[in-house]
Amino acid sequence: MNTLKCLIIEDEAPAAKVLERYILKIDGIELKGSCRNAMEALNIINSQPIDLIFLDIQMPGITGIEFIKALKKPFRIILTTAYREYAIEGFELDVVDYLLKPIAFERFFKAVSKVFQNDISQNFMPSQNLINEFNAYNNSYIYVRTAKKMQKIQLSDINFIESIGDYVKIILDDRQVVTYLKISYLEKKLPTQKFIRIHRSFIVAKDKIQAYTSSTIEIEDRKLPIGGSYRSFIHKVLGKYTP
Repeated sequence: MNTLKCLIIEDEAPAAKVLERYILKIDGIELKGSCRNAMEALNIINSQPIDLIFLDIQMPGITGIEFIKALKKPFRIILTTAYREYAIEGFELDVVDYLLKPIAFERFFKAVSKVFQNDISQNFMPSQNLINEFNAYNNSYIYVRTAKKMQKIQLSDINFIESIGDYVKIILDDRQVVTYLKISYLEKKLPTQKFIRIHRSFIVAKDKIQAYTSSTIEIEDRKLPIGGSYRSFIHKVLGKYTP
């Protein structure tokens, strides 16, 4: 597997260190250099292949926007800046993403995933493990409507989901949330590596299952029924029940 070769152009050392640390956490990305200004960056770009550039906007001399306009060939670019007002101009220049400082790793990961998911680099084929990692990470939360607002639900907090007619009740570690949704809609939204439908009225988080029998799943102090049409699949996933 070829790695995605990237370059950091950032005049603030602490910000550059954060990006370097984030890059090291992701398999399939190789940092080829980190420079403080556009002139240093051109020397690296002209001497070796670069697939992705993390580019600060506010730099001494040539700004990030001016640098993009001066490039003779297109690069995949993720802009990094503390100034929100440059977002529109950045996207008009067809950048991959726009990260506001201070940059959280979750947001950084999401930006990098766009490069892989869009298959922009012709020479880069991400491994299946990396694809699975991106999919799992990007599916770390959902939003559901409660009252007059959209509420963020972390998937890791979900114990199980119960259908109540046209509503579902989402049982979390510390609370429960009721929203106007069909359980079949949520089933399509939730990652299959984390959740499993056990009944027409129940979806459970695999890692929250404490015990099971041929007909029930135990989560916390609840015993949830396994539907007859789901039984063979559930036992295939969890392991055949032997009394």
